[in-house]
Amino acid sequence: MSPACARVCADAGATFRRGLGFLVAFAMVALLLVPASPAVAADEPALLSFERTSPAVLEAGGTVSFSFTTSVPVKGIQVELKDLAGREYARWLGSEGVLSGAVTLVAAADAWPSGQVQVSAIGLDLVSGIDQWYYRDGRTVPAGLTLAPSFGSLALRDFEIANPQLIFEDPRLTHLGMATEGPLTPGQTASVNFSLAQGAKEVLFVYASSVDTSQQVLTWQGTASRGPLSATASAPVTQAWTPGGYEIDYVRVIYLGGRGVTHYFRDGKVSRIPATVPVPSAALASLTGGNFIVSNPAKALKAMHNTAPPKVTGPTTTDTRLSAEPGIWDADTPESFTYQWLRNGVAVPGATYSDYNYNSSVDGGTKMSVRVTVRAPGYQPATATSAAVGPLPRYIEAQPPEVVGDSSVGGTVRVVPGYSRVIPAGGSPSYSYVWKRNGAPIPGATRGSYVLVPADKSKTITVDLTVAYDPLSKIKVAGKLRTVVANKPKARGFNADGTTDFFARDTAGNLYLYPTNGKGNWLPRQKVGVGWSGFDKLMATGDFNGDLNNDVMARDRSGRLFLYPGNGKGGWLKRSQVGVGWGGFKDVIAPGDFTGDGNNDIIARDASNRIWLYPGNGRGGWLAKSVIDTGWGEMNPIAASAKFSGTNEVDIIGRDSFGYLRLFPGNGKGQFALDAPAFHFQIGQGWGGVRRFDAAGDFNGDGDEDIWGINGAGALTMYYGNGRYVSTHGLDHSSGFKGKAVVGTGWGGFTAVF
Repeated sequence: MSPACARVCADAGATFRRGLGFLVAFAMVALLLVPASPAVAADEPALLSFERTSPAVLEAGGTVSFSFTTSVPVKGIQVELKDLAGREYARWLGSEGVLSGAVTLVAAADAWPSGQVQVSAIGLDLVSGIDQWYYRDGRTVPAGLTLAPSFGSLALRDFEIANPQLIFEDPRLTHLGMATEGPLTPGQTASVNFSLAQGAKEVLFVYASSVDTSQQVLTWQGTASRGPLSATASAPVTQAWTPGGYEIDYVRVIYLGGRGVTHYFRDGKVSRIPATVPVPSAALASLTGGNFIVSNPAKALKAMHNTAPPKVTGPTTTDTRLSAEPGIWDADTPESFTYQWLRNGVAVPGATYSDYNYNSSVDGGTKMSVRVTVRAPGYQPATATSAAVGPLPRYIEAQPPEVVGDSSVGGTVRVVPGYSRVIPAGGSPSYSYVWKRNGAPIPGATRGSYVLVPADKSKTITVDLTVAYDPLSKIKVAGKLRTVVANKPKARGFNADGTTDFFARDTAGNLYLYPTNGKGNWLPRQKVGVGWSGFDKLMATGDFNGDLNNDVMARDRSGRLFLYPGNGKGGWLKRSQVGVGWGGFKDVIAPGDFTGDGNNDIIARDASNRIWLYPGNGRGGWLAKSVIDTGWGEMNPIAASAKFSGTNEVDIIGRDSFGYLRLFPGNGKGQFALDAPAFHFQIGQGWGGVRRFDAAGDFNGDGDEDIWGINGAGALTMYYGNGRYVSTHGLDHSSGFKGKAVVGTGWGGFTAVF
C-alpha cells in the first residue's frame, strides 16, 4: 500500500469513528446474518408494526422518529436511512426486552442536505439472541420471514429533509498561500491561508518533510457555513521539527457534519466521500502555494549509508516489466523509498515507481538503471544508483525462413532467412541454426546447410533459425522442408561416396563404372559387369528398392525389365525381373521422384508419343501406371534432367527437330507444371549434333545439377547448370547454364552411357 493510500485509509477511519461510531455495531450485526439458533417461525414474525411518527417533510435540526411493536421481546432496533450524503443509522437500545417503543435520530442541520431520505433496512436484536433483518427490496434474514398485513413496504416510511441553509456541494479548494514568511524557526507559528467553495467543519494540511519521513499537520476547525469559506490553518513550530523544506502531501476537508470527506493529493488525484457530491467549476488551487521551509539547528540529522546497492531485477526479454530492489541501508527503520529510472544514465520522465514497464521499441539497445532515494526519521536523505542492465533487447520482426535444396537422401538443404528488422534500427543480423527431425534436434546439425541422411527418409525436417542483432536482441523462427525426403537419386552415385558416377558399356558387353571425385574430376574406372550386350536400354534409377543403395534397370530385347540392385560398394546384389512388355516404348528414362512421394519413378514414351508414368513403390515394385501427357512426337529423344532448375520438382528434357533443347518442369505431384509439350523453357540450341545426353548430377560440386552430352566425335561435354540462380530469378535461354567444358574423349565407342 502506498503512503498516500495509507493516509486516506487512516483519515477515513478516523472520520467514521468520530461521525459514525455506531457503524462498528452495525457491522457486527451484519456478520450475524445467519443466526446460531432457530429462526422465528414464518407465521409469527417478530416485527408486527413499524411506523414513521415524524413529519413527511422534516425541517433540518428536527428529530426523525419511528414507532414499533414486536411479537417477541427485543433489546435493540436499528434503522438504516439513505440520503444524498450516504447512510445514517437510527438506533434504540434497551437493557431489557420490550414489545414496543420508538427509534429516534436528530437530523443535524450541518449534516443532512435537502432531499428524500429512504428507509433501507430494519434490524432487530431479539432477547433470544436471534437477529432479524427486513430490507427495502423484500429480502429478510433469516429467509422466510413475512411481514404483517398492516406493515407494508419500507418505502411507505420515506420522508424528506428541508435544509436550504446547507449546500450539497464539494468544498473545492480555490486558494492557498502561506500566511507567515519563512524560514520558520521553533517558537513561531506555521500558518497557511486558504479558501473553499463551500463551508467545512475541519481542514487539515498534511505536510511531508523533504528531508526525512516526518510529517506535520496544520489544522483549522470551525462551523460549516453556507457559501465560500476563507480561513487560516496553523500549528506551532517546535524543536522536534526536522529542518528543511515541507511540501503539502495532501489536504483533507471534512464537511456535512463529518459525513463528507475530500482529499486533495500532491499528485493531483482527488478522493471524495460521498463520490456523488457535485463539484463546483472553480479551479482547484495548486498545493505548491502552501510549501514552506524550517530552520532548526537544534535538530541534527545523522548520515545514512548504503551497504548493499539497489538492483534491477526482472526478465530481460522484450516488452516486460523491470523491478527495483532498493538495496540495504544502515538507518534503523527506513520508511520512504523514491525511485527514478535512468535510460543510459539519463532520467526517464515520469518513471518514478518501483516497477518500470520496459518498451523494447524505445528502450531496446539501451542500458537501464534505477536511482533510489531513501528517507528515515532523524537521518539525512541518501541516494544510490543500481548497476545498469543491458543493452536491453530490441524489438525484432522476422519472417520464417525457407528451406531449399535437394530433398533426397544425401542431398544438401539450406536455410534462406526471411526478411527481418530491428527497432530501434542498427546493426546486421547474425544467424544460428538447429535442424530437427520430427521435432527432435539432430545432433551436430547446427550449420546453415544440412546433408540429409538415411534416417531422414519420410521424416519431417524443420529448422529453428535464431535471428540476432546483439546478445539480447534475438528471435527464433521456424522453417520447414516442404517436400518429403526422397530415396537417393542417381546423382548420388553408385559406390556410396555420394558423388555422381557414370556407367558405360562397350561393344563387348562389358560394363564400366566411371566414378568422380565430386569436384569435376574422374577417379579410376572400374569394370563392374560382363555380358550386358543383350540389353537395348540401360538406366541408373537411384535407390529404387528402398535399401539405401542405388540401382540400375535394364530392358532386354524381348521387352523384359530387370532391376539390378547395387550393394552400395560398387557391386551388385541378385537381380530381379520387375516388368514385361516394355519393348514397345521408344524412350524409357529414370527421372527420380517425379510424384513427390519420396520414391523413385520411371517415365516412358510409347509409339503413339504418349507419356506414361510408372510410379515406384519404394520397395522395388510399382504403383498404378497412368498416361500423364500426349503429343510428344516432336521430341527425339527425351531424357532426365533431374532437378536442373534448382527446386525439388523433377524436370524432363527433350530435343526437338531443330536441335533446340527444351526443359519441361514437373510440378512435384506426378504432372507437368506447364501444358507440356507446347509450353516449355528453351535452355539450349545446336544440340542436333549431340548423340546422347542426360542428367549428370552435380559433376563439379558447385551445388547445381549439370547435363552431359556426347557429340559425334566422342567428346563428353559437361554443361554446368545454374539451378540456384534459376530457382530464385527464373529460367530463360541465357540463364540455364554457367558454362560448359569437355571432360572426356573417346566416349563415342560405347554402346550405352548412363
